[in-house]
Amino acid sequence: MDRQEQRPQQNTIVRKNYFRKKIAYAESLCVTESKADYSDVCIVLCAILSACAAIRWPGKNIDKARFIELLIMHSKPEHGLDLVSIPTLMNDKLIHYSDTPYSKPGQSNRIFIDEEIDLRFSDAKSKFKNLDEKELKSRTYASLIYEWIRCGYAHEYLLGGYACQVPASRQKARVSYIQRIEKDHSSTVMMSFHLDYLFEISQHHVEILPGLAEPEPLKWWKN
Repeated sequence: MDRQEQRPQQNTIVRKNYFRKKIAYAESLCVTESKADYSDVCIVLCAILSACAAIRWPGKNIDKARFIELLIMHSKPEHGLDLVSIPTLMNDKLIHYSDTPYSKPGQSNRIFIDEEIDLRFSDAKSKFKNLDEKELKSRTYASLIYEWIRCGYAHEYLLGGYACQVPASRQKARVSYIQRIEKDHSSTVMMSFHLDYLFEISQHHVEILPGLAEPEPLKWWKN
């Protein structure tokens, strides 16, 4: 192997080690006596994911497209980043209450976790044929992590959308949901991305960090 071939490999090793240290730092924040705020941990993890996407596809004005592309196309299937948030579709009045598990007997006040209520993109597309694909794609976990967590904290230091910091469920899960009663007595379903889940995604993308940049897709998945 000549020096030109060695350099990208060495750079990748350096980057991986740097990102691993940052993940370890974020993990340490979760176990200290004065536990770090959810926001502090998410900022570190989303910065790492943004960096992984930028290393894979360098360029300007493609941050959202490559972040979502990374999560959808290069995550493990079990990460479920193509899951469409059904409560979010309901909150946005794109589907009806009757289209969701909440309408079933005894389920109206239930705390749901990920695939107990959410559908893979292909299944959501089949079920909700009246909805545009982009409406569904924008409510996938990948898109919501970008919009609500990455952009929410980066731009306003606040969670966006219907996201909340405290998980509704103590079960191991990707996400969990709880209904919040509003002042007008209506309800909004709040969604929490569990930190363990965000750590798993970030660790995975650090470990598969490419040595060389890749050409941009002919069409980004989000489009």
